[in-house]
Amino acid sequence: MSTRRVALLTAAVLALALAVGSGGFSTTNAQRSVSVAVVDDADAYLAVEHAAGDGTLTVGPGRGRLTDGLWLLDVGNQFSGTPLSVTVGFEQTGARRVTRLELRHDGDTVNAVGAGNPSSEGGNASTSRTGPASGTLGKAHLAPGEDAALVADVDCTATQGATTRLQVTVDATGPGASVDLDRTVTVECPP
Repeated sequence: MSTRRVALLTAAVLALALAVGSGGFSTTNAQRSVSVAVVDDADAYLAVEHAAGDGTLTVGPGRGRLTDGLWLLDVGNQFSGTPLSVTVGFEQTGARRVTRLELRHDGDTVNAVGAGNPSSEGGNASTSRTGPASGTLGKAHLAPGEDAALVADVDCTATQGATTRLQVTVDATGPGASVDLDRTVTVECPP
């Protein structure tokens, strides 16, 4: 075969290839449906249950210091098949009558800050004589269906009629999931 015929045959094949195209595509149009629902805290993937429905707890007159811990809120993992690592942060304003905060999981203390626990492994806090002002409680590892409780010791003996606001931040992460939320818990010491 002559060089001229090979060159013409190659040119013809290239011209045919360019005319036909590669069979690929540069754009596509697909329709997918997405549904988003807003649910109450208790029904969310990261469930939150307040001790008081409106987030305000009143410490009864004459009860004084609650050494067993006052339940503030629960955080529960309602993801299907996704374990979560949950970190709880807080900032206390007002009379600062919350003297100790504790994160509990399966009845055990994961982390505590405040009176007797200025800082534990995995957590830290800015403390004062009236209780921790702000800080972070270490991670609780929650399997699907498990929850962790935030409890506090409250001292109303020195300042009857005082109000403490606790801004709670919950960060939860897991494989393919991330949830951040803020809630306010108010503790009132009646006169």
